[in-house]
Amino acid sequence: MIKHKYLKKLFFISFFLFPAVTGLFSNEVLNNLNTSWSIVLPGKVITEPVVTSYGFTLLTDSKLLQSYTNSGLLLWEKSINKIRDSKIYLLPDNFLLIVTDNNKKLTLLNPSGCELWTKNLSFQLSSEPSYGWDGRFYICGNSQIECLGITGLTKWKLQTEALLKIPLQTLPDGSLVAFLEKTIDGKTKGVRISPFGEIIEEIIFSGQVLKAASNEKGIFLTFADGGAGYFSLEDKLSKNKWVLQKENQGSFDALQIQKSDFLVCNDTDFVYYLLPCSSSLTLYKINPDDGSILASFKVSDIKGYELTKVIFNSSGIFLADNSKGYFYNHQGLENWSALLPAKKSKLDWNYLFYNNDNYLTFCGTNWTLNSYRVSQTITRKKTKAKDKTYSDWYNIDTSDFEYIFQSKIESDVASEKRLQELSKGNYGPKEAEYISELMSALEVYKGYVNTSQKTNKNQSIFDLDSMATENLVKQITMFSSSSFINYEANFIQKIQNKGTLQNLLGGIKSFGYDPEGNILAALEVLAKKTNYREEALIASICDSVYSVCAFMGRPAFNSKGKEILQNFLFPNYSASTRTYARDTLKKIGQLDL
Repeated sequence: MIKHKYLKKLFFISFFLFPAVTGLFSNEVLNNLNTSWSIVLPGKVITEPVVTSYGFTLLTDSKLLQSYTNSGLLLWEKSINKIRDSKIYLLPDNFLLIVTDNNKKLTLLNPSGCELWTKNLSFQLSSEPSYGWDGRFYICGNSQIECLGITGLTKWKLQTEALLKIPLQTLPDGSLVAFLEKTIDGKTKGVRISPFGEIIEEIIFSGQVLKAASNEKGIFLTFADGGAGYFSLEDKLSKNKWVLQKENQGSFDALQIQKSDFLVCNDTDFVYYLLPCSSSLTLYKINPDDGSILASFKVSDIKGYELTKVIFNSSGIFLADNSKGYFYNHQGLENWSALLPAKKSKLDWNYLFYNNDNYLTFCGTNWTLNSYRVSQTITRKKTKAKDKTYSDWYNIDTSDFEYIFQSKIESDVASEKRLQELSKGNYGPKEAEYISELMSALEVYKGYVNTSQKTNKNQSIFDLDSMATENLVKQITMFSSSSFINYEANFIQKIQNKGTLQNLLGGIKSFGYDPEGNILAALEVLAKKTNYREEALIASICDSVYSVCAFMGRPAFNSKGKEILQNFLFPNYSASTRTYARDTLKKIGQLDL
């Protein structure tokens, strides 16, 4: 059991480094005459809408799940049979996880609203899902943690002590922190878990944890005694890095402690700590590296204990209670403020949300959406981090496969038994071992297919043991992980053995996960160089292109897919090839929003 000490830092300061200044739009009254746009829904919104990169998605009591652009244009809608206590969660790349049936049924939709799979759970979901870096995500029950791949396959399950209803938080190496109900001397106990379901260490935090939020470098915590701090890794072990501690300011009341929170945005190099009062709130702008307070400002005339929405993005901060809303830039200047539509009026509302184009939207109980532009600055997200993988957890050792001119691959990784184990899932910590072995073999195979030294007199182990080689290639998509996409893209363009290539394309046909479009780009290269007489291979290319388009659900991918397949419509291709390509084009056309 590990107990950590805080690095103490001054929390409350008696002056503000910059004041809050009232902006030009103060005292605007939001009503049905000054909306930026309004639409009528088929029913009343019944659960918190989710904001996507392109707009938002909501669920109404008419049993319709609907997705819109930021400007209120309907993109798609889907019927949901059971809507009682339903919830919508956003996964990376705009995939939507729908939770129904008393928090025991999961349905994954792609960004176009196409259902990819449905799964019944053996427990009730008790907190918001957390997601990993390769398509995997994590769900929690009262004392269970389960890891699912993007295909819905269970990778591992872990039974724990009773958990707090705080989502799992992620540390910089991809490991997870789970917070337990159990306390020791009034301090919350936690466990750190590898991405593959293995408990690495137990943690005793420096207080009773109330809330947690993560950025790319660590975890921000608030405690029941009014303290707050930052938790990360050092020398591969978890450690409290710093604390914001109250000094000479008297005691906090219970509501102030409960409502205090860190505001985290990965698109900025700083975070905020929000400290509310009954009639105001203070925001502390903090350097997460050392906990130093960069600046602070006070928002007066807002009920800090009755906040209905707080949004922190790269443009600024939006704050609202039941009657007023404010938007501040990061210099502490008020850019916009307004009186919100009154409750129990013609514009009565039950939810409000704030999207990436800085529109504030109200879900009216009269079935309307009324949206108001808060800031003319459009929030720009940083480019998604590249190559953020679990490579630190893998042990790549190519020595078992470097003797490429022997006659047989002597390794369990190429066996039929391994294929069976992967298809069943629930492999737990063995996944890291299995991925390490497969990547070790694929590294050698990649070196082989990328060279032009292959001759009939000097065949490699991959030629001589073609069955084992095909087993290796089949596994690439069985992990339902983006960690193998670079291998797939390379092999699509380089593999000369048609049987092995067909096996790879068969895997892509079953699993078209391609978040960066690398596989689609490789299929385009393969399509252009494939001989018009290779009809079976062309059909597999068509199937693979369709699979990527159907799984990813992006209009841009559909356009690229059509462009690839149109090459097969020229007269030099056979009538059967042209027909197959044309039919596949029609299927892609049916995917369009």
